[in-house]
Amino acid sequence: MPRYPPDRWFDYTSLGVPVKGTRLLPIKLPIPSEKSSNIPFHLRFTLGDLINCVESYNQKLTCVIDLTYANYYSPKFLRDNNISYHKIYVEGHTIPNSKTVEQFINMVNKEREQSPDGIIAVHCTHGVNRTGYLICR
Repeated sequence: MPRYPPDRWFDYTSLGVPVKGTRLLPIKLPIPSEKSSNIPFHLRFTLGDLINCVESYNQKLTCVIDLTYANYYSPKFLRDNNISYHKIYVEGHTIPNSKTVEQFINMVNKEREQSPDGIIAVHCTHGVNRTGYLICR
């Protein structure tokens, strides 16, 4: 059972801005609403918060790519909001292998074809290492 929130989760910003020239938005792990009661309200970051943040910039979230190695949340909320969800199990503290990189690139390309103007949120636990590495590839 994953820990909520994960270690050092509070040390990271909830989301950045789309990477220049892309529709890729790096974010940290959204915590399910039902697991957020122990998190001060002003520090919470849920899937609903993610959708609201993207919409506040007059953008549409069309996809979330989850790079965590655990199942922290159900994708049902995303799918109920017409947002596609993809899971790639990527271990932390390691460099993703070429198969993982190829899988990520294929997912992004497919999503870009289906929704060219949509925002694709990408996250690992903290939204930095695995997320940054794969976005940069």
